[in-house]
Amino acid sequence: HFEIAGDLFHHKTIELLSTAPPGLIQFEIGIQSTNIHTLKKIIRVTNLEKLTENIRKIRSIGNINIHLDLIAGLPGEDFESFKKSFEDVYALRPNMLQLGFLKMLKGTEIRHNRETYGLSFRHYPPYEFLESRELKYGEVAILKGIEDVVDKYYNSNRFVECLQYLISNFKSPFEFYYQLYLYLKKKEFFIQSRSTRDCYIFLFDFVLDSEYIQNHNFVKELLRYDYHKSDNSKNIPEFLKVIKPKALVEKVLKFLRNVENIEKYLPRYIGKDTKTISKSISIELFPLQFLEKDTIKHENNGFEYILFDHGYKGKVDKLYRSVILKCEI
Repeated sequence: HFEIAGDLFHHKTIELLSTAPPGLIQFEIGIQSTNIHTLKKIIRVTNLEKLTENIRKIRSIGNINIHLDLIAGLPGEDFESFKKSFEDVYALRPNMLQLGFLKMLKGTEIRHNRETYGLSFRHYPPYEFLESRELKYGEVAILKGIEDVVDKYYNSNRFVECLQYLISNFKSPFEFYYQLYLYLKKKEFFIQSRSTRDCYIFLFDFVLDSEYIQNHNFVKELLRYDYHKSDNSKNIPEFLKVIKPKALVEKVLKFLRNVENIEKYLPRYIGKDTKTISKSISIELFPLQFLEKDTIKHENNGFEYILFDHGYKGKVDKLYRSVILKCEI
C-alpha cells in the first residue's frame, strides 16, 4: 500500500507498474478537491490534468487497486463545489472512493487560521470540523450520509453493473447517490447495522419508488447478475431467486461432462469430476444482452447462458469470473 502524488509519475514509471502482478499494489491518492482555488488556499500544488491522465492510464492497465480520497470542509469549497469535485473523481472510476472530512489537527496552519475560514470543529480527537463559512452543518450531515451510501454500494463492488445503469437515469452520479441517501434516510436504513442482503432489498425498493427508473425487471436482472459476480452464498434475496427447471439442471450436468466444454470454458478444472466442478460453478439464464467484458448495454428479447466460476476471483476487483457461453447447453 502506497500513498502517492499521482501527478509526479513519469510515463516510464507507469510502464514499469504495468508489469506488476495483479492485486500486489494499492495506491492511495489524496486528491482532496478539484477546486483549484481551494487547493491554493491549503497550499497544495497539484497538476490536476496530469494526475487524472495518470490515474486513467493506471486504471486502464487494471492490475493496481486505486483508492482516491476527497475531503469535505476545505476552505473555499461549498456544497456545489464539493459536488463537482465528487463528479470529477467519480469519473475516474477508482476501485475505492473515500469521502473524508477535514480534521483540525493541532499545529496545522488551517487550525491556526480557523477564524479566517469560519471553521468550527469538535475539540477532542480527531478534531473533525463541523461547518465552515461555505459549508453549513446541515450540508455536512448530508455529505456524511452520502459517504455511507457510497461506501456500502460503490466501494463494496457488489453492484457494478446495476449502479452503472441506474446512474444513467439521473443527471449525475452525485444526484443519484443524493436521492438514494434521502430515500434510505426516510426508510430508517441508517438506524441499525445492515447486511449485504439488506442492501440489495433497499436498493430495489428505491428503484420501485423512483420516478426516474421505469424498467424494473431489467434492474432486477442486473442485480441478479451482480449478485452472482460477487457472492457465492445461498443467501440470495427472495426477489432475486429463480427456480431452475429440472431440464436446465440436467443440461448443465451434460455440459460439464463434455471434455471440450471444460477445456474451452473451465481449463482450471481439467481432470476434475463433474460433481466437483458443479460445486464451484453456476450457470444462469439471463434475458439480457451482454457485450464485450460483460458490460450490459440494453435489453434483448433472447436469452443467454452465463457461467459464473466461483472458484476464481479477480485479484483487483474481487469479482468472480463470468463468461457468456457461445454454445447451446
